[in-house]
Amino acid sequence: MQMGYYLKKGLVNAIASLSLKNIYRLSDFMFFLIYKVFKYRIRVVFNNITIAFPDKSKAEIEAITEEYYRKLCDTILETLKLEKMTYEELKPHFDYHPAPVDKLFSENQNIVLALSHQFNWEWGNWPLGMESGYQVQIFYKPLTDKAMNKILNGIREKYGTRLISVYDKLDGLRKLKSDKPTMNIFMADQNPSNLKSCMWFDFFDRKTPFQMGLETFARETGYPVVFLEVFNPERGKIFNRFTLAFEDPKNTKVGEITEAYVKFIESAIRRNPSNYVWSHNRWKHSDKYEAGG
Repeated sequence: MQMGYYLKKGLVNAIASLSLKNIYRLSDFMFFLIYKVFKYRIRVVFNNITIAFPDKSKAEIEAITEEYYRKLCDTILETLKLEKMTYEELKPHFDYHPAPVDKLFSENQNIVLALSHQFNWEWGNWPLGMESGYQVQIFYKPLTDKAMNKILNGIREKYGTRLISVYDKLDGLRKLKSDKPTMNIFMADQNPSNLKSCMWFDFFDRKTPFQMGLETFARETGYPVVFLEVFNPERGKIFNRFTLAFEDPKNTKVGEITEAYVKFIESAIRRNPSNYVWSHNRWKHSDKYEAGG
């Protein structure tokens, strides 16, 4: 891995050394290659958006698809730019709205924070810890590319964020020590690796499996659950909105937290259709539900 790591590290450093103005120029060129030339997963993206928004015209779907690819390219390069950025340089680009997190922090409460793959979630990492006062702990799925996984984890951990692989047991997280309240982050909108341990919910009117790690952790610990919507109102700007979803998750029914999360992210996507990662096949398991499992 060493040779591959240093080559990729050098490329990341070269990109990260560009000004944001040039980052976006490079993003425009990257968009041309991915969308116009190579048409990367364009059928999957177009089909997913069509499923989610059946009432939209073909022209509207095409417009959302094109805007999606522009934001995807921006997000990839913005993330790599963090390698050379400081928090003070990032801060002006982030519109942080802490309520109700501030109230929970003042009460010294650990919390569970649930968000989805809305652009640009990577830029949202640093401010969560730097502005809230919480010790941020993120459950994440390691990349199969070990070199890039190491590079990205270095970026994510630069300002004290802890990363916990989803393949590790929850007990491992609970044993971590912190001298301040913890913000335990789940991005629970990915396809579950094990359909037997998931639950099915209506997501854009299609039965869709969702992993239960978020809910399991919240119900076991009793930490209040906060939902977070992230979106970029304009290029180079990130906005967030927190919603206190469950103050006492121990008193919820099985599936209640996950169902609320699914409804929350669907509403967020409907408000900003191009701001969600459409290039993964989110409904590839729907036929298995129809077939009975």
